Amino acid sequence: MKKNKPTTRAAGRSAASPKATLPIGNLIKMHRKEAKMSLEELSRRTGITVSTLSRLENGKIAATYDRIAEVATGIGIAMPKLFSNAKTFTNGQGRRSVSRAAERTRARTAQYEYEPLCWELKDQGMFPVVVKLLCRDLEHFGPLVRHEGQEFAYVLRGRARIVTEQYEDTLLGPGDVIYYDSTMPNAILNAAEDGGETLILGCTTVPRLER
Repeated sequence: MKKNKPTTRAAGRSAASPKATLPIGNLIKMHRKEAKMSLEELSRRTGITVSTLSRLENGKIAATYDRIAEVATGIGIAMPKLFSNAKTFTNGQGRRSVSRAAERTRARTAQYEYEPLCWELKDQGMFPVVVKLLCRDLEHFGPLVRHEGQEFAYVLRGRARIVTEQYEDTLLGPGDVIYYDSTMPNAILNAAEDGGETLILGCTTVPRLER
């Protein structure tokens, strides 16, 4: 078995710089171009007008969760991968992906800020992510969201309120975990006291949509 070569770190090396947060429109444009797809073709596949797609890519209008899901399906990638700027690659059998803290970026929607972990492999069946919860109530969150697959969420810091159509709201604290069917309309809200932030470690499983 191959062993990783030891890495030498310079003494007194400064802490990693803050991670960049990329607008979701930039990521949509990146994945569309990676798929060699024009705005006209994406419009045909999604039913969203070219002008709306252009405004979405350029940050002129907000990207709702449902619209992001439509765009991802049109491009032909799993919806969570739309939040990552990592290049997709295929490496045969025995594949692996390493995610370095200093190299990751974040993507933000109105509801969540995502920090993707190891999303480079083609045909992934699961997408781990660190998520910062941005909304404290449904008035700011908007309609409950849903997509194909399943969700796992582990609270790292703060308190999270899980809202679904079928169940009473569930409050989770650090170390608490929930696993649920993401075709069930849902929202995860920040319930931290005193205006604090809430971070969760999530993992989404989705159908393999890549073409």
